[in-house]
Amino acid sequence: MTEELNIDFGEIYDFDMKDGDETVGNIAVSVHKQKEEFRGENQVYPDSWFIDDKHLKPILEIDGFGTCGFSEVDDSGNPIVYQGKGYGRAGLQRAYEISLEKGCEGRMEVYATWGAGSFYEHCGFACMDNKNRGHPGIKYFEPTKENIAKLYKGGRNETLSLQPANVMDCSGVNLDDLLAEIEDQSPTSDEPQVSDNKINIDFMNCIKQKHGQFGSR
Repeated sequence: MTEELNIDFGEIYDFDMKDGDETVGNIAVSVHKQKEEFRGENQVYPDSWFIDDKHLKPILEIDGFGTCGFSEVDDSGNPIVYQGKGYGRAGLQRAYEISLEKGCEGRMEVYATWGAGSFYEHCGFACMDNKNRGHPGIKYFEPTKENIAKLYKGGRNETLSLQPANVMDCSGVNLDDLLAEIEDQSPTSDEPQVSDNKINIDFMNCIKQKHGQFGSR
C-alpha cells in the first residue's frame, strides 16, 4: 500500500499592504508549528531552531511578498511607483510582529528571488553559507537584538497597515486526494484546455472545500 503524501501548508494568511486607502503591495505568509527539516550537512537553518534532528520550532514563512510596481497610473497617466519608499521593510516588520503573535518568537524564513537577497540581508536576514550573500535562496531571520535593529532601522513605519487576514488551516491536507479531485474536474481532450493559473485556483478551492472557507484572523 502506497504511503499517503501529506504536506504541511500551515496556516495561510494573505494581506494587502495599505497606506491609507492605497494598496501599495501584498504579503502572504504561513505559520508552521513544527516544520519537518533535517539537520546536518547542507542544513539551511541555525541549530537553535531545531526541536530534534528533523523538526523545527514554530516559524513564519513568507510565501509571497512585493510592493506594487508600474502597473497602476495616476489621473495624469503617470506610473504609480511604491518601490523604494520603505514599504518593503515595513511589510517585513509586520511579518515579524505576526510571527510574535502566532507563537513563532520572531523566527521567519523566505526564499529570496534574484535581486532580492541583498534587500532581505539589509533587513536582518541571513543564510547559512555566507558565500551566498546577496544571492537567491533561503534566508532566515534570527530574532537577535542586532537583527531586530536592522529590521527597524529608521523606526517603525506607522502608516502601513494590513487588511484583515484570511486564515485557512491546511496542516492535514492530503495532496493525492486533492490532485485526484482536480483531475476529475479537468476538461477532456475535446474540451478547451485550462491555464496553469486555473489549475492553481482549482487546487486552492479543493483545499477550502475540505478544510473550510477563509475566516477572520
